[in-house]
Amino acid sequence: MTRTGWLDLGIVLASFVAGGLINWLVRPAKLGNKILIMLVCIAVAVVLVLTVLKDTPNDEGHDIALVSCPRLFDEAHDLLGKQSGLDPPPLAGFAFTPSQDVPGRVDLTLTWINEVPVAQSAVAVQGVYGQADPADNFIDHEQPAAASGECWNWYHFGPRDDAQPKTVRLRVGALWPQQQYCFYTAFRTDAGYSKPTGIRCATATWKPEWGAPAPVPQK
Repeated sequence: MTRTGWLDLGIVLASFVAGGLINWLVRPAKLGNKILIMLVCIAVAVVLVLTVLKDTPNDEGHDIALVSCPRLFDEAHDLLGKQSGLDPPPLAGFAFTPSQDVPGRVDLTLTWINEVPVAQSAVAVQGVYGQADPADNFIDHEQPAAASGECWNWYHFGPRDDAQPKTVRLRVGALWPQQQYCFYTAFRTDAGYSKPTGIRCATATWKPEWGAPAPVPQK
């Protein structure tokens, strides 16, 4: 429930208290007792509303505009599917979590168990770029590079895990909250690259308990 919703609930409860108070006031009773009960009811209603406002996460200021980025990796996806002889990897499980590197950002982590050992894993990403990483490379010559907060289509590569060569764990760091990212995955062995998975898109959801999200800087 949002902050406004909790406030509305507090007002409704306070109204019930006030209604009971009015009902009691119309009955015969000593004036002093009526004043005392009235003050107690008012204090209870005020404490209730203030408690709700204090304990409810503040959603104000967290409305982040969606940046529309062009998707330029479809041609590379189709070409890889036609030229590669290896089957694609299974669909990766993925999750958005608070960034390990930059407060207010999110990390995208993808994991899967490959059928064969991998020499290198890769994810192609389209969306608002996070931060410079030596494991990133461009996909389309129309976008050879991008600064943080700019639209980009890029590859993020992961090394082989010698201890578990079939286990893949890719982390794309410092992405922007509430932005949409599209991606597909592939892997490389000594025989070359695999076919890619299908393209999926997801929003980098930000949870209120993580604090304040970082908006994409205005250009």
